[in-house]
Amino acid sequence: MILLNDNSINMSIKKEIGDKVKAWRQALKLTQEEFAFRIDKSVDTVSAIERGKNFPSYETVEAMSKVLNMPISEFYRFTDKATNVKSHEINEIVAMLYTLDERDIKIIKGQVEVFVKR
Repeated sequence: MILLNDNSINMSIKKEIGDKVKAWRQALKLTQEEFAFRIDKSVDTVSAIERGKNFPSYETVEAMSKVLNMPISEFYRFTDKATNVKSHEINEIVAMLYTLDERDIKIIKGQVEVFVKR
């Protein structure tokens, strides 16, 4: 049994938040510079968040949420280690879904249900 110390857990959470932010930003085709400007932060701050070096403050999460059109709750939804391999791709899909209207989302949901039932 491997025990994780608080530091390794924090590193994992920071990395997962950073991966989400990066995937969502890229799905909207925003550069780090454009994104930093829109959330009123430096490019260094955005880079540190995306690399999992820094936790964003709640105020920064609020600003990112507005720019990315992503609910704040999505920033704090975490995967376990077994599913983490797929999390980057899932985050990209979620980011793209938030850019669609309700009709398109219903169509995609139907298509996903077909895949899941195979």
